[in-house]
Amino acid sequence: MPDELQSEKKQPPHTGLWLALIAALALKLVVLLSNVMTFNTDEAMLPIMARHILRGARPIFYYGQAYNGTLEAYLIALAFAVFPQTVLVSRLVLIPLYLAIVWTTYLLAYRLSEDRFAAMSAALLTAIPSVMMIVYTTVPLGAYVEILLLDNLLWLIGFDLITGRKQSIGWWLLAGLLAGIGWWEQPLIITSLVPLVVIGAWRCLFAPRLEDEKQPFLNRVPWKNLGLVSLGFVAGAVPWIIGFSRIAGRILSEAGGSRVGAAFAEGSVEASWLGRVISVLFFNLPALIGLRPSWSIDWIALPVGVVVAAIYLFVLVRASQWLRDKTESDYLRVGAGSLIFAILMTLVLLIATPFAADPSGRYVMWLYPPFVILVGVWLGRLRKGGEVIKGRAAIWLAPAILALMVGYNLTGTIRSMIWNPPGISTQYAEIARMPHEYDDDLIDFLDSIGVDRGYSNIWVTFRFAFLTDERIILAPLLPYHEDMSYTTLDNKYPPYTELVREADEVVYVTANHPALDEAIRARFAEMGIAFKEKSIGPYTVFYDLPYPVTPEELGPFGDVIVQETYDQ
Repeated sequence: MPDELQSEKKQPPHTGLWLALIAALALKLVVLLSNVMTFNTDEAMLPIMARHILRGARPIFYYGQAYNGTLEAYLIALAFAVFPQTVLVSRLVLIPLYLAIVWTTYLLAYRLSEDRFAAMSAALLTAIPSVMMIVYTTVPLGAYVEILLLDNLLWLIGFDLITGRKQSIGWWLLAGLLAGIGWWEQPLIITSLVPLVVIGAWRCLFAPRLEDEKQPFLNRVPWKNLGLVSLGFVAGAVPWIIGFSRIAGRILSEAGGSRVGAAFAEGSVEASWLGRVISVLFFNLPALIGLRPSWSIDWIALPVGVVVAAIYLFVLVRASQWLRDKTESDYLRVGAGSLIFAILMTLVLLIATPFAADPSGRYVMWLYPPFVILVGVWLGRLRKGGEVIKGRAAIWLAPAILALMVGYNLTGTIRSMIWNPPGISTQYAEIARMPHEYDDDLIDFLDSIGVDRGYSNIWVTFRFAFLTDERIILAPLLPYHEDMSYTTLDNKYPPYTELVREADEVVYVTANHPALDEAIRARFAEMGIAFKEKSIGPYTVFYDLPYPVTPEELGPFGDVIVQETYDQ
């Protein structure tokens, strides 16, 4: 055995895990404390819900939606009960969850490979991931981090149950419970659930052990275990079941992508099959593996990115070959088969639904752990001479490839932090990006004129509702799109609008929208309404109106898409 591999035995056990956990924690803290991540409505909704939970509310779904459970909001509420109710505290809640993702990724790679270098490789690629993964796992945006963790836990338990390593009642119940919670949080838990169910059923029913071959088909069904899993699932999915009993049609529609599809015109390229395929291949997958940020089409160190993409593709092909190799361990074949199944199934489902039209990559982020686990296993085998290249060259090539991939991910994150604005953002539309530098100025101005009610767009409303502890309430009834179209889905929390309707004095606040500003001035002039105007950075404030003028009086500024929101 080469000296480099012999020395591995002398190291403390699982040093690579601690290295990955420290790297993950350090990167999260640097990103958070550098203040390069935009705080916007998508994020503000969860801490707002957390405050409402502390006041007695019990939301089942994310405000205004019939999908995305609220587990994250309840976790933030626990933090708010102990610590100050700030943006930073709500973000820090995700760090323990993400460290758990790094840890479970390490465990999965280790169990599939029984190799510490393989496990460390997968964990480090998770600790220092693509910039898209940084975006959706560093700030609370709704269920993303929880589903990643639940997927990993289901893989760990599911692989053991399928291969017979675990068979006690508790594990079957726990598997069902985790699956049920995941189903409530986000139906895309099927990324792990469906492959496990299909492969487990196949092995149980169609690939029986020799002693079971003569048993009747129905006798092969593990009815007891099936009942335990079902019982656990129902228990975990209780919130979803309650919601389903109230608005079944809405839940089924939005689970199929109707809300995402509403953002694209019927018959447009984005909504077509061709558009979905293009989106998946040239936008979503590149964002997943770090070739571009989720909010732009700027390629990151493209020559190196092409090499990284080729490695991922090669590993996927190589892993599929392990499935046909009878000399591979049963655990590896089940695990790798499930991960490959998850990757292919998710891509097919994405193309078949409107979710593919979203170019951010967030709907394929569940595939990141399967990809890096397979890469980790492959790197471990390469280092041991189990792949094409053997000998001393393989021992050094594996760490070099790992360094390349981790370094590439880190480069993407640093590059995005330096290019500020926009910094690290969830906003694909530039018009919806608003810097923080003017937040206090806007709040101070509204306080100076004594008005805390008014009308704005969705990206202003909820941001300032949280920042002012819901002292300043702006109903999200104004458009933000460049064509000034508006969807009623923006009115995510109708009680805010009701509060504004009751006000004696209101303001209009726009952001980054000169065309809308000019349209509002023209409408006021047509109606003979006197007003004053104040510019504050990206914001324009129309104030000192003679009476509380409503947007309905001004009329629509563009197309209005009327869709029902889920009022909890």
